[in-house]
Amino acid sequence: MASIADAVASASVAQASRAEALVASAFARESLLRQDPEGYAAHCEALSEAVPADHAAIDCPCLLVAGEADSVAPVAMARQLQAAIADARLEIIPDIAHWHMVESPERVARLVVEHLALNPL
Repeated sequence: MASIADAVASASVAQASRAEALVASAFARESLLRQDPEGYAAHCEALSEAVPADHAAIDCPCLLVAGEADSVAPVAMARQLQAAIADARLEIIPDIAHWHMVESPERVARLVVEHLALNPL
């Protein structure tokens, strides 16, 4: 898992986060290192065979958060998802990648609180 953790953490944490928020990269790597290798492989296999959801069927307000530097789930993918969901708001956070809550926890938390305030349960 070490080589996978190194590669995935390097590719999925923004360069700015790796330079300024060392804990983000360390957290991503450590969380991957703690995965059972067979379980991780099964997860990857399941993802490769996943059938896309019917996003047009979502009928509630949605907040989509994308990292500007995310190569795992790029902004273009988030824009496609936003277009498919009738009531979706997309927030793109500059200088972060795939680990939104780790790379920019305050900003993500603020977005979630704002979304819930505008869309009470």
